[in-house]
Amino acid sequence: MNAKRFQILDGFSLKVLALLLMLLDHVGAFIQMTYVPVEGNPLYVAVIVLRAIGRLSFPLFAFFVAEGMRKTHDRGNYLLRFAILFVLVLIAQAGLGQIPAFASLSGLAQPFGDLLSFAAIAYLYEKGGNWRFLIAVPAVYLIGSGVLNILSVNGIQTYVPVYLLAQYNIMGLALFLALYFLPKAMDGRLVGAGLLAKDGAEVSFPRPESYGPEAYRRHHNALNAAAVAAVFAVLWIVSYLTPLLGFSFEPLGQTGLSFEMYGILAAFFLLLYNGRRGYHPKWWVYFEWSFFPVHILLLAAVFALISL
Repeated sequence: MNAKRFQILDGFSLKVLALLLMLLDHVGAFIQMTYVPVEGNPLYVAVIVLRAIGRLSFPLFAFFVAEGMRKTHDRGNYLLRFAILFVLVLIAQAGLGQIPAFASLSGLAQPFGDLLSFAAIAYLYEKGGNWRFLIAVPAVYLIGSGVLNILSVNGIQTYVPVYLLAQYNIMGLALFLALYFLPKAMDGRLVGAGLLAKDGAEVSFPRPESYGPEAYRRHHNALNAAAVAAVFAVLWIVSYLTPLLGFSFEPLGQTGLSFEMYGILAAFFLLLYNGRRGYHPKWWVYFEWSFFPVHILLLAAVFALISL
């Protein structure tokens, strides 16, 4: 069977999908915060469906950061973009959260805290030398956010605003490390075997008759999908065995499952990736980087008007 015909998603298609999934998730989140539907209510079912579908977005964004930091020629600029957006979103949440109509914003954790930390880890790792010791800073932020989340889940007041915390914390860290380092390790093995040659982000195949681009993409996709599936499976098992740890897994009524567990399905979309950037005009770059703060503000305004 030719696996190439199933690789139908380029980078543009995968990002559009991730943005749409995130939008659905946040619509569900605002419904949940605005109406606080009880189990059995139609709105409760809508929240479950929207948020469960939306859980597939974060693994895709973690994949984009891992892929971007491996391939970009200017990691510093890539990291700077995340830093600027993190600060802007943080200021907006802190400021608008003081306005009653937008108070819900202060209760949202900061996914850009996760993504900025991921980019910083990759940047410092690639810098090498003593720079790698600084990886402890974003790692401590992610783990610390997880610890504070665990304390909050168990009813302990931490006095730290939610918007200062990384949303996916420990789970996100495990996911990014797998998505970033496992493909690098595979490439190292292929280079050692003489099947792959690398010049920065560019790759070539010295023995295409033995190992070529199709096999390379197929193996990368399988490894990324397996990484997502493994991380979610392990964290779900740990969370199930020790519910007090949570790992940001939110219970769905009495089902014993969680919103977060549905993120494992993102592995399927990674299998469909063809490795190409796809459509990438300048307007799209601005659109994708501004989508998160803009759509959050619009949703907050719409639901504030609806609840008047």
